[in-house]
Amino acid sequence: INDVTSDVALTTKTTAAANFDYLKDWKMPALGELINICLFDDPLAQTFMVEGMIGGMFVPSVDIFFRTISAEENNNGITLEIREVVNGYPGTTVVPNGQAFLRRSDIYASGEEDDGSVKLNSTKFRFKNLVHLQNDTEYCIVLRPEANDPGYEVWVGELGEIQKNTQTRITKQAHTGVLFTSANNRAWTARQSEDLMFILNRCKFDVDTDKVLKVSNKNTDW
Repeated sequence: INDVTSDVALTTKTTAAANFDYLKDWKMPALGELINICLFDDPLAQTFMVEGMIGGMFVPSVDIFFRTISAEENNNGITLEIREVVNGYPGTTVVPNGQAFLRRSDIYASGEEDDGSVKLNSTKFRFKNLVHLQNDTEYCIVLRPEANDPGYEVWVGELGEIQKNTQTRITKQAHTGVLFTSANNRAWTARQSEDLMFILNRCKFDVDTDKVLKVSNKNTDW
């Protein structure tokens, strides 16, 4: 989770998150290896916990790292949702303001170079209004490609593998969340050793300062 005073690309944070590797055909190796997961006609979800935030927090955007995107001839976009979690599993309720859609032209891919390294480019999903998340509450990020486009692949990390761009093996998960896949957007299968690569941006407000709000009445004929 990043603190941001303005919703800008946090390039200094993405380097530290670049410790994953590619996995093909749904056979995922281990956390720390950037693994490619095909979204196909079913959604992908990642749970996360909001903790230590008295009064909750406000989220302006979420960064996702895609390995591949929709083919140009398909030109399909993708929707990101923040949903409630029910008994540890992704629910169906989207939190207020917690949905953002991006067209293909606004999405960046982070493919592998000839030497096997990955230059990570994040795609920022900005919400139209700030999303308030309550403290001590579990939520999930859900990705839903338009027209169930199979061209979208995201980077995922799994325990036990060597970090991409390094020689370091991952021995613990990045956080307490869990990756889920679904065949119908209702029943979910947990992948306990795997996590979606993402950045959750959090607003940081100035406190103990005086502000002035100027308002004016709208001219209305009676």
